Amino acid sequence: MSPIIKLFRTPLALFVLITAFTSVGILSLRNLGIFEFLELETYDWTLRLQPLAKTPDPRVVLVTVSEQDIRELGRWPLTDKSLAQLLDQLTKSHARVIGLDIYRDFEIPPGTDQLNQIFQRHTNIITVMKFPSTNSIGIPGPHILRGTDQIGFNDILTDSDGTVRRGLLYLDNGEMSATSFALTLATRYLEKEGIGLKPDVINPGHVQIGAVTLPPWRSNDGAYINVDDSGYQFLIRYRP
Repeated sequence: MSPIIKLFRTPLALFVLITAFTSVGILSLRNLGIFEFLELETYDWTLRLQPLAKTPDPRVVLVTVSEQDIRELGRWPLTDKSLAQLLDQLTKSHARVIGLDIYRDFEIPPGTDQLNQIFQRHTNIITVMKFPSTNSIGIPGPHILRGTDQIGFNDILTDSDGTVRRGLLYLDNGEMSATSFALTLATRYLEKEGIGLKPDVINPGHVQIGAVTLPPWRSNDGAYINVDDSGYQFLIRYRP
């Protein structure tokens, strides 16, 4: 019997072969996306292990419209007059930036002129649009603000299990481009701190906010396998 055959019959050689075949098998299955769900669940679990914040972030205040509010008003959507009155009250609070996460692609009188005046007078009010895609014509922002920097898209990315783990900073379909609602709000707020957006020094194609660089997420990053990475995506780290 040759020395090579004897070598392959040793326990160590068998262990190495089994380990190699197992590793190749696992990597092959992973590249097929078999383990994607488990890896994403593990990612969620690590986020839930973060220590809970002791207090809510005092810089952010949410003003919501509940079912009870709609019943009291007696209609939905809100009229331009009701929305104008709400925004007028919020502007008096001296907020750095106000985000209106309600689609307003058409007028709902009465009060349209009043609402348009508030939009134009207070440039720190940011509204939303839905970016057009192959499956949707999208929803434009308020007509009076189109072409300004007071509109950001609020499209979201949903994984196969229905969970939102990735966010978007920019979208471009070749005909138009847009900045996200969240990024627009954040940059408007940070302007007062002297923090702005700029290209990364090493990778100019990457976005840098202050001293933090946000590299674009790619289709095979982390647990994902061949997922659509169009737009400028990032992995969300939720605040507990």
